[in-house]
Amino acid sequence: MVVFESTGGLEIDLWLALNEAGIDAAPINPRQIRNFAQALNQQAKTDTIDAQIIAQFGQVIKPKPQVVPDTQGLKELVARRNQIVEMISAENCRIKAARQNAIKTDIRANIDWLEKRP
Repeated sequence: MVVFESTGGLEIDLWLALNEAGIDAAPINPRQIRNFAQALNQQAKTDTIDAQIIAQFGQVIKPKPQVVPDTQGLKELVARRNQIVEMISAENCRIKAARQNAIKTDIRANIDWLEKRP
């Protein structure tokens, strides 16, 4: 089993790769690791020490393996939708500032295309 800190989404690629390889994975809240280190009176913080603490946490606590939640795909879709909404908003600001009709037509075409996205 691989035990690692969950770091706000940065761990997803590792987690997916471990799941696809059939290797048990246990993402742990960094606060739990920090509290565990404090309980061991470990105040220093380096990558090497962190790795040792996380490994020790896994051996002592024996967290249950977890699979990547199915909600990850939904989160990515929501993030992409938010990006498209931001692009439409930016184009609407640009069209107000444009003076030439050709530029306004081009921006309007882009807005129309973005709004038709699934």
